[in-house]
Amino acid sequence: MLLTFNDRLSLPSQRKFLDSGLMVAPCTIARTGIMYYKASECGDLFASRDPDSIVKVMTRDEELFAKDSIDSYFSAPITIGHPEEDVTVANGKELKKGHLNGVPFADGQQLSGTLVIDSPDALALVGSGSSELSSGHTCGLKLADSNVDWDAEKTNIRVNHIAIVSKGRAGSARIADEELPMELKEVQAKLSDANLVLEDNKNKIQKLEDEKAELTLKVKEAEAKIVDEDAIEKLIEGRVQFVAQVAKLTDLDVTGLKIDDAKKAVVEKVIEVDLSDASPEYVAVRFDILLEDSLKAKPESKMTAELEKQAQMKDEQEVSPAVTARDKMIERNSK
Repeated sequence: MLLTFNDRLSLPSQRKFLDSGLMVAPCTIARTGIMYYKASECGDLFASRDPDSIVKVMTRDEELFAKDSIDSYFSAPITIGHPEEDVTVANGKELKKGHLNGVPFADGQQLSGTLVIDSPDALALVGSGSSELSSGHTCGLKLADSNVDWDAEKTNIRVNHIAIVSKGRAGSARIADEELPMELKEVQAKLSDANLVLEDNKNKIQKLEDEKAELTLKVKEAEAKIVDEDAIEKLIEGRVQFVAQVAKLTDLDVTGLKIDDAKKAVVEKVIEVDLSDASPEYVAVRFDILLEDSLKAKPESKMTAELEKQAQMKDEQEVSPAVTARDKMIERNSK
């Protein structure tokens, strides 16, 4: 992944002016170590993060001080701020305010060199206090190992220009000797840590939301099961009552038959008639007439009485465990 970064440092104060008006000054233009970027600056590698969250990016010695990296700084143009496009031969006359004299060199953890500024507006800007530098460069970015204190590492660093800016990122590339205040570094570190904690809390909240949804689904399934068991009990009760009615009319075994089919079979047997083409409604009426005539014609048999007794036992029996569980759930939810 190739990205463009603008790392800011400060220009030392050992400046001197030639008779021509040029300013020549030693400078630090880059450093190794960790720097802080917004996730939005770090491309697709951190696209899943909050765009404003902080990403810690490490620049290793072997990357910054690699020959190809240092060579890319050769006579790098100086600009006021970072231009919207890279500095080239075509636009250099407009954008270039000076240059880096030759190539820089490794100086401890820093990359140092000498600036030559030859533009009146750039000289005025430095004179007014804008004394920090920002190295406009491209680089690769790769995820860091999990056992280190940073998120990603730069690779293949290539510079395009060095900009004069009012505030630097890297903390040591500047046109003045003082470094980035320690208080600001601490604030940056705390901000990064706070964003990591915030991201972790977001993940925990999402996990709790998922668990809540899962538990809600289980409760609904349990309630549906209780309703189903209650419905089954009612069906059984109705079947027992129907069998008791059949027993009043005939000894026909209606086991396995649906209610409508059983009524048809009973009516056909009792009055010896073919009801193949009769509607369920007609059959039900004939069945009820037979049942009414039977009650008028003779008293209930012992078998019929026993079946009716069993059909009415629901109100006298102990409440089933399923109904008890349902009633307890209703009571809890009503509190």
